[in-house]
Amino acid sequence: MSSGPTICHILDFPNEILIKIISHLNARERVPLGNSCKKLHSLVFEEKELLRNLDFSKDGRLTSASDIRQYFNNSNATEYILRVNLRNVNCMEPEQMLNDYIGKAVNIVDINVHGTRFEDIRELEYFLKSMPHIKRLSIDWPRRTEDNSAPCCKALRGTLSRLTYLSVRMWHAPHAKKFIRYLQLCQKLKELRMIGRRTCFVAEGDCVLSLEPKILRNLETVEFCGPCTDGEKDYFMALLPELEKWTDFQFPKHYIGNGFYFEKNVQVCEELLEMNWILNIAPNIYFDEYVEFGRSVLSECLLTEVIKITHKDGPEDFCCLSLLNETDICVVKIDEAKRLLKDPTYQISYLRINHNIETNCDVHLVVSAFPKLTELVLSNVTEVSGSKRVHPQRRLRKRNSTIPRKEDDLRNKNLDSSFKLLVENSPQLRDLTLDTNYSTFEDDRMWDLDAMHLISGWTNLRTLRLSSIPIEDGIFLTEIGRTCKYLEILELYDLGPGDVCCYIDELCQMLSDLKTLREFRIHQDNIGEVSQVFVSLANNVQLRKVYMISDGEMNTTNNLISSVEHLLCSCSKLTTFQCIIDEISEADSVALTTVLRSFKRKVRRPNFQFQVVWSMDLVVDDSEALKEDTICEDALPLTFPCDMGMAHRS
Repeated sequence: MSSGPTICHILDFPNEILIKIISHLNARERVPLGNSCKKLHSLVFEEKELLRNLDFSKDGRLTSASDIRQYFNNSNATEYILRVNLRNVNCMEPEQMLNDYIGKAVNIVDINVHGTRFEDIRELEYFLKSMPHIKRLSIDWPRRTEDNSAPCCKALRGTLSRLTYLSVRMWHAPHAKKFIRYLQLCQKLKELRMIGRRTCFVAEGDCVLSLEPKILRNLETVEFCGPCTDGEKDYFMALLPELEKWTDFQFPKHYIGNGFYFEKNVQVCEELLEMNWILNIAPNIYFDEYVEFGRSVLSECLLTEVIKITHKDGPEDFCCLSLLNETDICVVKIDEAKRLLKDPTYQISYLRINHNIETNCDVHLVVSAFPKLTELVLSNVTEVSGSKRVHPQRRLRKRNSTIPRKEDDLRNKNLDSSFKLLVENSPQLRDLTLDTNYSTFEDDRMWDLDAMHLISGWTNLRTLRLSSIPIEDGIFLTEIGRTCKYLEILELYDLGPGDVCCYIDELCQMLSDLKTLREFRIHQDNIGEVSQVFVSLANNVQLRKVYMISDGEMNTTNNLISSVEHLLCSCSKLTTFQCIIDEISEADSVALTTVLRSFKRKVRRPNFQFQVVWSMDLVVDDSEALKEDTICEDALPLTFPCDMGMAHRS
């Protein structure tokens, strides 16, 4: 007789299976696993397949020097390391990084050190000199520029001439001017990506335009993220070979990610190629010039033509895709735009619509053409203006649809608001951003606040961001808390009137109902009793990050210390805590900081980072050191990072 089932330990698995399991963890997460036993240590730190690609970029600021060091201690294993991603890892200077770690891996072909600040070109040249096989490079351009660039150009010539991929982040206008000189050395370059901050403007007629560009024959992709002038765009166009083979995916000027994106030999299906008036050489309505590329693609035009190809009985024109008004903008991701050009039946997952969602708006028809939409960004929801007409069509019918005509007619008779139909037609939505920064009106009275109650209809939401909405109460938040049981990220920015927080009780109820929240951010004037929020957050045991900023004179900090202690004890996975509250006393700030520091050491949580600010009379940029009136440990940026460009007040 059998004595019972045999228990199999994970270490009994073959190495091939263990390698597959470990490969799902990033490099920082593998470290404690590798230190747990001898067998796993040899796999994590010596196995060739696992060492090829070391990615520390996920929550890079949590990576410590010791996490990186263990991968480079074994001189025999470092030869297997080919790709290293240290983006936003700020635990070391370039010289230390090179001498202690990267310099030992002589076979590296791809390195990303975005976030590491080089002092000058010579330091960058010294850093790259030890990597003779580098072909893909991602860096921040050095902070200081030199007067005589010729010697430095010569020193970097060997490295730059090998590159096939280059990603550069520039912080000041002089950097852009110097960078162009070095770019001419990259004759094998296939992909160029540039990231610029708002200080990176280069004036028209500046030295950038006076340089005679040398065409980069191998270029296939050029991208610039951030503000740029028409002169900068013209210059980089001059670098491109065979302009007639390129496609310009245009960024509208007022879009948060404005810049430009060019790609060569983009595949376009025959049906869309017939739309000459939309894809071939045509006036550029955003830059007031004629496009010199083979094709120029606008999201609004592309979606309109795709819907005509794939659906029937749709309107000829959509108000939310209209080109009559420059402020009516639709944005899709460039990768998805390329997929649509190749295959109009492809289902996009992201859509940003900067259009007044009125009762009679046809935005729900556009969404019904892409029912697999998972991420949506809207600017506002307004009361109907003028005619009380509502659009009768619930959804567009595909050309191969088998729905009987009679049944379809019954559907068309069901009239409702556009926003309600929008919710019904996008059942798979997981990420919603409602951001008024790009709203086309300033009168808060136009807001359709009743529509906020419809948000709870998106029951599959994982992420919700709300910014500058003139709400009068937070009842809709409690509804979301009851129905959206999978919500993981909640971000709230300046809701309601500025003189009082009108939704704190409802927010606390919402947070109590949620059980899956991982990240919570709030920037709100006069929150009131902030300890209520921390007590409610403690119900979310999966919580990783908490950011709270509250300005104003109506904040109170009763029970603050005890509520934060309760939060820390309840949420064992919490790694980031930021508390910036006006009216918090210096004594409370010191006490809270002491509690947080003690907690970090007591539970041995080295990845835990926190910041407590007791004076709101400061503005600290994320690239500067904190000022003296800040009590902190492992300093965090004072701004809320948000890809959608949410507004907040310093």
